[in-house]
Amino acid sequence: MRMYTPGMLLSLWVPALAATFLGVGATSLPTPAPKKVCTSLRVGSAGRTGKDTRPPLIQLSTSVDKFSPGQNITVSLNGRPGVQVQRFAVQAREVNSFYSVGTFVNQPTAAQTIGCSHQNDTIVGIPGNATATTNLTLTWAAPNDTDIGDVEFIANVRQVGEKNWASLKSRQVRQLAPDFSPINMTECGTVKGCFRYGKKDCTAETCTYAMSYRIEGDNAIFELAADTDGWVAVGFSSDRMMNGDDVLACVNARKGRRVVYRHYYNNHHRPALQDNNPIIGNGAMVKDGRIYCRFTRPRKVDNDNYSVDLDATWFFLYAWGPASEGNMMRHTLESPPTSYRKVVITLKVDDQRDSSDPTTTVNMLLLCSTVLLSQFLQQ
Repeated sequence: MRMYTPGMLLSLWVPALAATFLGVGATSLPTPAPKKVCTSLRVGSAGRTGKDTRPPLIQLSTSVDKFSPGQNITVSLNGRPGVQVQRFAVQAREVNSFYSVGTFVNQPTAAQTIGCSHQNDTIVGIPGNATATTNLTLTWAAPNDTDIGDVEFIANVRQVGEKNWASLKSRQVRQLAPDFSPINMTECGTVKGCFRYGKKDCTAETCTYAMSYRIEGDNAIFELAADTDGWVAVGFSSDRMMNGDDVLACVNARKGRRVVYRHYYNNHHRPALQDNNPIIGNGAMVKDGRIYCRFTRPRKVDNDNYSVDLDATWFFLYAWGPASEGNMMRHTLESPPTSYRKVVITLKVDDQRDSSDPTTTVNMLLLCSTVLLSQFLQQ
């Protein structure tokens, strides 16, 4: 979770709120925003910037209490009779976080959108153009992420004739759960390849771990499920030993309200998050303590040394485990299962492992011991 100091928050509120009350038709400031704005939340010289502790005379409201990814929401600042706004700043944030989300897509007169966490996430009034207004309407566009979590709008506003800034907060706006069609494991071995760890013929809802893959043009589509509300992943390795591997993961980043898709390069048991992420999310869900996700990944990623060519043969690695604040913790099993041999994604196998069968664990440990001995003899 990205964190800001109180001073940084103040600087974000004031600029954004200033734009909201100043009218329609200004151009955007360069992004990222000046540090002075994002760290002090002051627009121009405004005298004292203390917090007004009186009941607010201005209301910050939203047109809806629920939203879907990509949806536009109307955000309004309305003053009581006789109350006019001189300066303001408005921003949307994930609930219980200082990280701003979404973008403002209209700009009132003498106002500008700026970038603090990302481009156009904050709207502020332009210093020197503080046109007083009673009512202001903004349009905020939710990001297209599969699940960003619930949000609330934050505003700092200064009334005409006042020196202090009043802090405002809207009601929480809940993000609707994304549609997620069930993972069909009856197609394993015919339409798509699969790996299942659990009881025989278990489903995505009952397997301890389940993974399916299929080809669609130049892409591979993966589906993952696991008996955890933390993270689930599939990796591709040349030696099974989790060293120098391409790992694709779905991670619960906000206690069931947001699943993010992440690309790691695993080097000596230390997965490093990659800036270049070839994953395209097709839906995710955390339900009844289980995580599910579906994503697309190009079979071959150009100009990326960390993304393997899926048309080659690889050992598949299967892992899952808990997460903390969106960070992957150690995998649940001491020795996570792998494919018995190298696999190519055009091969529609249905590999099932009985997690209650002691021989499954023995085979896994024997496999790891054999590989370790082989590496030792090569030194």
